[in-house]
Amino acid sequence: TYQAFATDTFGNANQTNERTITIGAVGDITNPDINITYPINNTNWSNVNLDVNFTRSDTNLAYCWYSNDSYSANSTPDSTCNNVTSVVWADGKHNVTVWANDTSGNMNNSKISFTIIPDVIDPVVNITYPLNYIDYRKANLNLTINFSATDLNLGSCWGSFDGGTNNISLTCADQNITRNMTSVNNDTFTFWANDSAGNIGSKSRTWIYKVFQYIPVFNSGTSEGATETFRLNFTQGTGLQTSTVNFVYNSTLHSSAFSISSDNVSVVNSIIIPNKNLSITAPFYWSITMSDGSEINTSSYNQTINILRVGNCSNYSNLIYNFSVHDEETKVKLDNTTIEIQFELYDEAKTTRILNFSQLYEEINPARICINGSLLTSVNYSADLVVKYTSNDSGNVYAKEYHNILGQVIGNSTVPRNINLYSLLNADSTEFQLTFKDSNLAFAPNVLVYLYRQYV
Repeated sequence: TYQAFATDTFGNANQTNERTITIGAVGDITNPDINITYPINNTNWSNVNLDVNFTRSDTNLAYCWYSNDSYSANSTPDSTCNNVTSVVWADGKHNVTVWANDTSGNMNNSKISFTIIPDVIDPVVNITYPLNYIDYRKANLNLTINFSATDLNLGSCWGSFDGGTNNISLTCADQNITRNMTSVNNDTFTFWANDSAGNIGSKSRTWIYKVFQYIPVFNSGTSEGATETFRLNFTQGTGLQTSTVNFVYNSTLHSSAFSISSDNVSVVNSIIIPNKNLSITAPFYWSITMSDGSEINTSSYNQTINILRVGNCSNYSNLIYNFSVHDEETKVKLDNTTIEIQFELYDEAKTTRILNFSQLYEEINPARICINGSLLTSVNYSADLVVKYTSNDSGNVYAKEYHNILGQVIGNSTVPRNINLYSLLNADSTEFQLTFKDSNLAFAPNVLVYLYRQYV
């Protein structure tokens, strides 16, 4: 409510009538803030699927929409005010305007121009591994191939190991593929990538395996002193030759014999398994030197070595020898015997002594020798034994006699060996000595003499 008063210098006064007015809130008159941030104005693009990104803000934001080119076709106003996507732009220049309004009817816009130029550039593709050579590969082992593809409008990627007969869909962003290599002929990979304009880039890579190895042949378990054979087959790389092959068994190097036929290399090693104090797992591998100087080691493998132990069968139960003493005339088994055994076990070629055993068996008939485990079917050994025996059965004194065994084969199929020893009464015996000389009349060592008796 308000009223006006006025007076002059002579004291005259007057006033208006009282008036009342109402003061109310002023309406929203601020336009929304809107700005296109991508793409930059007046730029060229080959991406026909180019998105238009913009920022927008207002306290009472209502809708956003856009128009392009002639502005005769507007998009439907959208309250989410999302970026402009899913538009396929034709080649040429485009004018785009994005509008925004608020609930009070205030409106604002942002404009840009850009040009779509035809995409005639193939994607850039490459295979970064493998390159020219792979030193070593084993059959049925995975190989990872690394690739790359770049393009402003990159589409899809695919590859093939047979030049495109059988294609494999790839994810471009993975940048690698892993496949099982079963053959030396798995040596080529082709990689393709396309873009949204239909352009295709490709790259093919062929490599050479210096050594492509197949499954080796060997026994997984053996015993000390056994002669074991190990076989390796591999294909040498084209243009290369195998210079040397060494077999490394439990850190001991053995030179290998090998043969080559049409780049296929066959390696054979036969070794005597060394003596061990305990059962162990022995690692082994082959070391291959190629004509270009490359030194290539194969994968490592393992073989279990079981130790051999013998005894009088009180601790071990696998019988290998059973000596029984009998009267030579009556063939009756004797009591009150004394049997002394000296036993030596060698590898089959008798180059290495594996173990020796001696035991006195008093009043034990038969006298037995047992081994700590079953002999392997693929392994034979050589045995030397001296058995000294006598008896005092029922007061009858028998002569001391010897039974000699030299180089007898011991294997899974030859044991147990049951040997009858025949003892002669001391009164009926005669002692004599045999001396063996060679053609030069020199004493000859290690001669086994078989002596036969004839009764008349």
